[in-house]
Amino acid sequence: MPQTLSILGASVRSAAQSARRAGLLPCGADLFTDQDLQRVCVATIRVSDYPQELIDASRRLPSGPWIYTGGLENYPQLVDQVAATQTLLGNPGSVLCRVRDPWQLAAVLTAHGLSSPTLQRDLANVSVTERSLRKPLQSCGGQRICFVNRGEAYQEASGFFYQRWIPGKTYSAVYTANQRCARLVGLTRQLVGTAWTGAQRFQYAGSLGPVTPPPHVHSQLVEIGNVLADCFHLQGLFGVDLILADEAWILEVNPRYTASVEVLETGFKWHALSEHLQVCQGETPRPPHGPPLHLCGKAIVYARCDTVIPPRFVQFAAEVNSDPRCPTIADIPHPGQRILQWQPITTVLAIDNNWKSLYAALKRRTAQVQALLNC
Repeated sequence: MPQTLSILGASVRSAAQSARRAGLLPCGADLFTDQDLQRVCVATIRVSDYPQELIDASRRLPSGPWIYTGGLENYPQLVDQVAATQTLLGNPGSVLCRVRDPWQLAAVLTAHGLSSPTLQRDLANVSVTERSLRKPLQSCGGQRICFVNRGEAYQEASGFFYQRWIPGKTYSAVYTANQRCARLVGLTRQLVGTAWTGAQRFQYAGSLGPVTPPPHVHSQLVEIGNVLADCFHLQGLFGVDLILADEAWILEVNPRYTASVEVLETGFKWHALSEHLQVCQGETPRPPHGPPLHLCGKAIVYARCDTVIPPRFVQFAAEVNSDPRCPTIADIPHPGQRILQWQPITTVLAIDNNWKSLYAALKRRTAQVQALLNC
């Protein structure tokens, strides 16, 4: 009989679909309970008081193991509270406290000769000759990040830090680990603040991949994964956001199922959550072998103005999603649902064998959604 798996987070649709592809029976609790999440799950719960309400939601879902997705890595006590009554397949609060601390992460990277941007706790110590970013300690999806502007007064001093800005393209490396070693699953190019999606300046807007890095970059990525897994005792899937410039600059670690996993799954025809469960039970990591079979991309469409989802959008999504195993539109909201400006509306996906045409397909589908919603 298939195993049930509870998935908790801000948005759990992609992980739930991954679970289905792995032969599991997912149950989900998040902020949206979109239509396609409801279709793949045996039970769903929509929460409004995030993340606190997820504790009660976890008790209402069928008993069994659970994982978390984006956002919950910032709440280690909550993770441990849920894990006290349900088997956690992933990283506990003690690991999150360490790997999500920018200074502890930087210390480990520096000790192993790996590069990370200079950090400062106070604005007064930020270099006037280098451009810097102001970032929340509880970061997720690039929200509330901005460039430091000299002379500007910031109201919220606590809960933020300052990181030197590294120019270059943003990537995400995904790994699978068993607390001792890690194996590189793949690399994706991130869409960050991409204007045609409606995203704001540093907001995560999607992923393209799998990217095949040159040999010297691949070696760096392998070393990064092994250092992080060994020093922080990471287990299961985890992601590393980085800038590839003259070398790999590590920005942060996301110690859970990440948004780019579904892109790599499609590209490699690989079952991420089968692997995640196996390594969390102590098995040796076994990432996909060989070159990718396809290029895949996803783009998150953000509301450029307040909008209400009309029935025709749901009909449009049903028409273009001819293959439910490989959707063109995902994170499908409910008819009548009100979406406020800057909030995510939906996700568009595409598969191709050419980077240019893949990017063009994502732009075209995003424009279709925006025209349909007049937003």
